[in-house]
Amino acid sequence: MLLYQIYIIYIFAVKIKIRIMGTEIISAITGLFCTVVSSIVTFVLTRRKYNTEVDSQQIENMEKSFDAYKKMMEETLDAQKRLMETTVNGLNNKIDTLEKENAFLRQQVDSLRTQMIQFLGVKFNANN
Repeated sequence: MLLYQIYIIYIFAVKIKIRIMGTEIISAITGLFCTVVSSIVTFVLTRRKYNTEVDSQQIENMEKSFDAYKKMMEETLDAQKRLMETTVNGLNNKIDTLEKENAFLRQQVDSLRTQMIQFLGVKFNANN
């Protein structure tokens, strides 16, 4: 591209038959070369800086997403633990109630059995 531009400038100068001095040509070519090189270096460095900024922003966004996911998982686990504790406590209370009721009913059955044995024993003795 650079050589093409220099070639066009040279052709233009020859066709118009303008006499350009050698130092002016060298000065123009040097200025053009410095401008192109400066532009390329600026582009490369700016692109590298931009890519670094983009990468750091992506990393930061990923960290934020990870933190949000971690917080959500911790809250879910806490809620699950509370639910399990509530359920287990309720079931333990129900078991205690049923065990007490079962013991009470066993006592009643034993009492009724004793009464029945006594009743049948008295009746059996009365028939003999």
